[in-house]
Amino acid sequence: RGRRHEEEEEEAASAASAATTSTSAPVDGAAPRRRVAREIANDLARTFPSHAWVASDEGQEALRRVLLAAAAHNPRVGYCQGMNFVAALLLLVCRGAAPSADGFTVPSASVHGEEAAFWLLSALVERVQYDDLYAEHLLGCQVELRVLEGLLHDKLPRLAEHLDAIKCDLKTLATDWFLCAFARSLPAETTCRVWDALYAEGGKVLFRVALALLADAEDALLAAPGAGEAYVALRAHCAASHDADALGAALPA
Repeated sequence: RGRRHEEEEEEAASAASAATTSTSAPVDGAAPRRRVAREIANDLARTFPSHAWVASDEGQEALRRVLLAAAAHNPRVGYCQGMNFVAALLLLVCRGAAPSADGFTVPSASVHGEEAAFWLLSALVERVQYDDLYAEHLLGCQVELRVLEGLLHDKLPRLAEHLDAIKCDLKTLATDWFLCAFARSLPAETTCRVWDALYAEGGKVLFRVALALLADAEDALLAAPGAGEAYVALRAHCAASHDADALGAALPA
């Protein structure tokens, strides 16, 4: 089927493997703290590498501090891959609330910058998302993926049957959606709209957005002859989802 299709399938298989093997790193003692610090350091350069500020020395150090602080604040969870993308986008949003000649961009906020990003990340992990999403072995994430699989069969049965037929594992497509709260998948402006609802309404929002994306991309996914093509088609569809209102309208009944 050509080298391009082989590469797409290899990429999909790699993503599925990462979803299965990725774990959080709880912090309890000096050795685990050093391990968490190493894991965070390894992920810094991989976090939005094309963004000028995030990739800069200033951005990398800010991201390191927020992630280390969050891991120390919640030693049961520690650090899990995916948090780095959430923290980076939070930093970009909260940098806009920094002091300026005209005052604060968000004058009602009591904290800004890295401190605000830290508290928002901590709230997301501890209060907003469902329990154990970032737990060791990602048990909570696996449960959420099974729930999404059930919702897909209920709301979009034709698409569910097609994905089963081409052996396209849903966790290959959706693990990043839950662990990164769509920060790695959707355009930043759309992700921020999703987060507005997420912080207000809780983890159920991620299921609604996931179903809306799958419904909106249904035609492209039904045309995909294999798992690799389905993965690439959905990733491209997510990256082009700049209209949050249209995405909300795509939610299946």
